[in-house]
Amino acid sequence: MESAINLHYSSNSLLVLGVLLLLTTVIPVKVGASLIGAENTTLVSSAIAVFFGVIATAASFYAFPGFAGLLAPYVAISVVYWLVLRPSFLGAFLLTFLIVAIQLAVLQGLYKFGLLMAA
Repeated sequence: MESAINLHYSSNSLLVLGVLLLLTTVIPVKVGASLIGAENTTLVSSAIAVFFGVIATAASFYAFPGFAGLLAPYVAISVVYWLVLRPSFLGAFLLTFLIVAIQLAVLQGLYKFGLLMAA
């Protein structure tokens, strides 16, 4: 017996998805940029940095095979943060590390409060 996949989501589900994406991507970048002392710390500049950071990370991951493929995305997203958010060059690398730590804390909090289910 075939079961149909329900691709119809309510607007509330999409709103929740949008809030979760905002909480796990853009907000950590904004908070990290503020803590590092970057010039651009607005929500819009953080969203732009996330957008181009995803593209740069994916491109660098596929462009460099082997061990370099693990380091290249870190360097790529750090350069994007440096160009968009305008921290110091060294601060951009620290910012990338800080954002990952903030994202892990947010994900742990979402899981603890039952808003994120483990697979």
